[in-house]
Amino acid sequence: MESRWSSSISYGDSDVHLPHQQPFIRRLTYKLKDYTLTQMRTGIATSLVIHTIFVLIATKLQFRPPTPIPVWVEVGLIEERTGHTPSKAITKEELPELPTVKYTEPPELPEVTPEVREIERVSPPTAPVEGKEGFFITGEIKQRRILYKVIPQYPSGYNEEATVVVKLYVAPSGRIEKMELLQHGGDIFDRLTLNALRLWVFEPLPPDVPQEIQTGTITFIYKLR
Repeated sequence: MESRWSSSISYGDSDVHLPHQQPFIRRLTYKLKDYTLTQMRTGIATSLVIHTIFVLIATKLQFRPPTPIPVWVEVGLIEERTGHTPSKAITKEELPELPTVKYTEPPELPEVTPEVREIERVSPPTAPVEGKEGFFITGEIKQRRILYKVIPQYPSGYNEEATVVVKLYVAPSGRIEKMELLQHGGDIFDRLTLNALRLWVFEPLPPDVPQEIQTGTITFIYKLR
């Protein structure tokens, strides 16, 4: 005689008691149980995802900055009020008349004719006073001792010889009052000679001689070295 037995299967929250079944039915029952549990897990996960998305959307909508409301300002002309008079009347101040200035033509200046003075050429002296230093002196000043002198140097970059003769006007104190260029040696040589002579100082005149300006000529010879 076949024995009957029952088996209990836990399904969800309650137990299902099945009578003795064939092995095929038992396997089908287990598969249904596993499928049901899988569906429940999937549903729970889907619910969590949907809830999370909803929370994020709600949070974003909650913290969205408010849209600025445009403010319209109506601009119009200010109405001019009539019947208002200033407390103090404004009057035009009359400007004083400027005096009339008459234009007068400047007086004509008399024509001045420049005086042309002919300077005679002098030849170099035959008896030099201080020939070793490159210059010669003649005239009244050759007897006076030179207290201070500057000898012009030959300029660099030139390849020519020149002779410059200058007439000197020496005051009783020994200072040179005036110079006249008697013989040109070229622009650079003339300028070097005159700049050097401006610094020369002769011995003052003794008290027992007439205190007047003495003259003389000085000659500088620029030679190639």
